[in-house]
Amino acid sequence: MAGQQDMRDRTLAERYQALRHHYAAFGAELPLEKAHDFVHAGVVWGEVQGNETPRILLIALDPGHWEYSQEAKLDELAYELLASLEDDWPVFAHLKDDTNSRCYALFGLDGTEGTHSVDEIPGIELIREYERLNKYTTLKWSMQIYTRLMHQLDAFHEQVYQTVKDRVSDKNDIIEEVAKILFLESFRCHQDEDLTFEYEGKQLNFPEVFDYRYVRQHGDLAVKQIQTAFDQLKAHQDYVVITDDGSRNAIFDDKTHLRLMQPKNYATLLEAIQDLGPVTTNEGKRVKDQGKLSDVQADLLGRVFDVFLRANFESKGGLGVYLTPNPVKQAMLEIACYDIAKDFKAVEELAAGQFRFCDPACGTYGFGSVALSRLNSMLDNLGNMPDSEREKLKEQLLEHSFVGADSAPRMVTLARVNMALQGANKAKIFYTDNSLTTRALKPNSFSLICTNPPFGTPKFKSDKKGSESKKH
Repeated sequence: MAGQQDMRDRTLAERYQALRHHYAAFGAELPLEKAHDFVHAGVVWGEVQGNETPRILLIALDPGHWEYSQEAKLDELAYELLASLEDDWPVFAHLKDDTNSRCYALFGLDGTEGTHSVDEIPGIELIREYERLNKYTTLKWSMQIYTRLMHQLDAFHEQVYQTVKDRVSDKNDIIEEVAKILFLESFRCHQDEDLTFEYEGKQLNFPEVFDYRYVRQHGDLAVKQIQTAFDQLKAHQDYVVITDDGSRNAIFDDKTHLRLMQPKNYATLLEAIQDLGPVTTNEGKRVKDQGKLSDVQADLLGRVFDVFLRANFESKGGLGVYLTPNPVKQAMLEIACYDIAKDFKAVEELAAGQFRFCDPACGTYGFGSVALSRLNSMLDNLGNMPDSEREKLKEQLLEHSFVGADSAPRMVTLARVNMALQGANKAKIFYTDNSLTTRALKPNSFSLICTNPPFGTPKFKSDKKGSESKKH
């Protein structure tokens, strides 16, 4: 009997280690004393930019004890396992036996009522901000869409690159085409449902045409109509910004058109960003029959775009464009906002709607996307302010506070679409060949500048022409 128990203990420990391996990014661990012979448990947590994440309870069970997945039974077991902990109780739990696996939010510590199952536990990059984000009543739904969109956008990228080949030259061309489609989707999300465009002398309803079901039904005709809609809407005044020197900048120029031609590619991409299912609260209550990208929390939507770009963008030759790693962006803004919170003048500017952020070598404006999230959080924490005034300040932030420039036109386009997805379609991001000399960036007008500037040395040929270029 002792030998059988030893074998059961080893199997249970191995099951726990498999569960622990799944959360390898969470480097800290606290083993828990056994509450029962059929349980092996521990608490894990991680660290992001020097700050600890919420904790996760991992529970491995012997076969035949899956009744502890019932919420009331899980509460009892969790209380027994965590009795020795005075504080920092886990927010999440993950249960696993030989055939089953399920995740939970515990005890209402995530801001909801009581223990309940969740589709997945946030990864290390998201979990630290979970408590702040969870004030949004549809966060659980947004996180589901976040995970799904990441997979579907990657799958679409591979579809165009590998199987349903289209009129693109490389992987970066595909990213640019996705940006154009996302730009059009913002019209479906934010503009009048009666928005029309002209096609062969007729006025067509844009939301009706720009729909994956319409594309499946009408094929090549739908593609031509969507291409025409793009050409007419790309100069829409809601997406034209005026920079500090008075120049007007649209996201796309007159020479930019939709290059994708295959109806299957349009249908695949549109279905991914449009068929989001009903919007539900964190408690599972349906609040909207069919969700749109505009219903997804902006923090998460910005991360989808960033993850998609970083996974598929190819840095190569030419202007030497490289995307700043997300941990660098998060760490820099963490440091900057920590100082801003202690600076009375900076907080006063933020509260007065006069705060301005700039990235003069912005790439896809990843720093600005993180800054938007951080500044929104700071506004949430400003005391003695009515909610109506706080929301008005957030609207002013989106309208006036974000400025950027880059010498790569493609990056400017992606940056504008990135911010438009998060509601900042008026972000003053523009092309320039030299951010240090352009008059479109007014000196001494910014509260915060975060950037990863180009610092490489240009290479010149050794001939006379190369020498002249180097001298110039």
